[in-house]
Amino acid sequence: MSTKLDMQNFLKTMNDDEMYICINEVIYTWNGNNWMLISDKYGEAATLAWIKRRVPDSLSRSTARQAWETLKLDLLASSPKVNRHRVLIPCQGAYVSINEDGVITTMLPDRVHHCTYSLACKYDPSATRPMSTLVSELASGSGTVTAR
Repeated sequence: MSTKLDMQNFLKTMNDDEMYICINEVIYTWNGNNWMLISDKYGEAATLAWIKRRVPDSLSRSTARQAWETLKLDLLASSPKVNRHRVLIPCQGAYVSINEDGVITTMLPDRVHHCTYSLACKYDPSATRPMSTLVSELASGSGTVTAR
């Protein structure tokens, strides 16, 4: 007996897994540190793999494509409305948050912050703040600025 893909179950499972999100009409997947853009081809491949594991009798490219397109619409319909009252700098392993009062805090990477990129560096709160040589010289009074 052939089992048909239950689209409701598929959407519920995909939403419960929280592996995909739609931000500004673009689909992203969680990589453990930030949301990463996913192409339709990879989305269809991931959907095909899901169908293969859970409903192998429904395995076909057209079913995977249809399920992926339906998931994208479902994600779009439930897109988060990001309202930021701070600057968030996503680094590897930590997000640096600077609120409206200039207070700096760190937090672990989390899907709820909707970061779609990450700097390729780790945040070290004990590191010296980088400063250009010119700014450093001007601040110490040893440098001069001349017009050209």
